[in-house]
Amino acid sequence: SNFEEISHWEAEKFLDFIQEIGVKEIVIGFNFHFGAHRKGDVGYLRESQKKRGFSLSVIEPVKIDGDTVNSSKIRDLLKKGDIEKVNRFLGREFSFKGKVITGSGRGKRLGFPTANLYLLNRIEIDEGVYAGWVKYGDRFYKGAINIGVCPTFGGKEKRVEVYILDFKKDIYGEILEVFLLKKIRNETYFHSEKELKERIKKDVSIVSTIEEIDTDKKRVYT
Repeated sequence: SNFEEISHWEAEKFLDFIQEIGVKEIVIGFNFHFGAHRKGDVGYLRESQKKRGFSLSVIEPVKIDGDTVNSSKIRDLLKKGDIEKVNRFLGREFSFKGKVITGSGRGKRLGFPTANLYLLNRIEIDEGVYAGWVKYGDRFYKGAINIGVCPTFGGKEKRVEVYILDFKKDIYGEILEVFLLKKIRNETYFHSEKELKERIKKDVSIVSTIEEIDTDKKRVYT
């Protein structure tokens, strides 16, 4: 059966199916729902457990800063650019992967050549400049990440550009993983390239002060 078909099953039919394939234990979140019209819930499973004989574990909510952690809240925080809270919720640094593609070349002209990324997964992140790490191969580099439309140059299409500190390799076509640590500023319109260049210098200076990635985290990410 495919997901489209299964998604229309009544809750009882779904339980019949998982018993047929030998499921002995079910682990769910405290607010889990399943079956057509989301009629299956924790209470339904507790009642079904008695007559069907499977074991059931319900995971209680995790709260951080007084908020219940869930995927919807994390997505909302990403849209607001609150990366530091996202990372607290995840218990790790939020990251995404992208393939390096041809860009406009403006970064190089300004003295800060950037890797333009085509994201492998669609992610909505607030526009602005972020400090983070960039993983290339098995090495990590500090990076200034710009997400936005480049309003100074009249851009309209949202882009992800990464300036990698102390890095000079040709990586066109390669895959990078970007870990966001914090948002430095919102994307801004500058009246001249000179003004923009001075602001980029400040951004890079801020990025240069972030802590080096520690060995424990590096083992997790590699």
